[in-house]
Amino acid sequence: MLWPSRTDVESVPCYAPSRANCLEATHQIEVEEIAFLGSLHGAPNRALIIDEPWIGMILSGRKIWEMRSRATRIRGRIGLIRKRSGHVVGTADLVDCLPPLDATTMAIAVEMHGIDPGWQADALTAGWVVPWVLQDARPLVTPVPYRHPAGAVGWVVLDPTVTQAIAGRMLPPAATGEAGPMFGRAESIRPASPVAVDFQHGGTENEAGVVRLTGGNIRNGYIYLRSVRHLLPADAIGGPNAEAAAPRSLAVVLESGQTITTDVAGDKMIFRQRGSMRELFRAAGAREGDDAVITRTGSHSLRTTLRRGPS
Repeated sequence: MLWPSRTDVESVPCYAPSRANCLEATHQIEVEEIAFLGSLHGAPNRALIIDEPWIGMILSGRKIWEMRSRATRIRGRIGLIRKRSGHVVGTADLVDCLPPLDATTMAIAVEMHGIDPGWQADALTAGWVVPWVLQDARPLVTPVPYRHPAGAVGWVVLDPTVTQAIAGRMLPPAATGEAGPMFGRAESIRPASPVAVDFQHGGTENEAGVVRLTGGNIRNGYIYLRSVRHLLPADAIGGPNAEAAAPRSLAVVLESGQTITTDVAGDKMIFRQRGSMRELFRAAGAREGDDAVITRTGSHSLRTTLRRGPS
């Protein structure tokens, strides 16, 4: 059993890398108050609601700290719900909960929580400072629909039939390669363990990522690229305005065949050239909840396609 049932105070490792040595100190928890949900890697009976881009980063192995405003004593395998999707899309082991971060530790641990430096002040102000440590995050082969309880904003207790369905769609640990359709179509699944990313060269050719579209994305003609930053070369990410454009541009091929040339506005992490994106959404009849699939086709070239999200 992972957690002893006796009344005790134990030292629990922080799971921080050596480069964040100020976070490597252990912390204490009251073991008897841990709510352990069962053996690790089993099908979960509850799930956590997480918004984009964070859930995409978790499922791709680039974020292992889910930042919350309060601590949790829950441990074990949990489901991962993409916010507003109505579906459980993955699972992970919730193995620890760390003390709240301050500005210094949040800045040092950016590779753990994935919050860009430009957003960290807002996260601190909003109180998103408590790391929930996740391991072995895996997407499901296909998402599982669930009934969303009225008013649920964090945890959802899953119906046994949903847990059973999740068990039948879980990938084995560290699965790679073609894993079958996700949201109706086959796509490559990246390793679930943290991946070393070469941001200078933008990863590997034909690597892809998925971004769930919001209503604001569609109305204003942009795609949030934070969850697919591993596909972008560093020299194509510029400042907040055209005067601070990146030294190199990207060639982005749209589904219509049109190619646009643009860099990335680094403050918002969106393509700076937005007019063509708005036209793409209009021509495709894009709606909130659809997916933008971003595929890296070369060192400075991408392909963007749309696919219908869960109805």
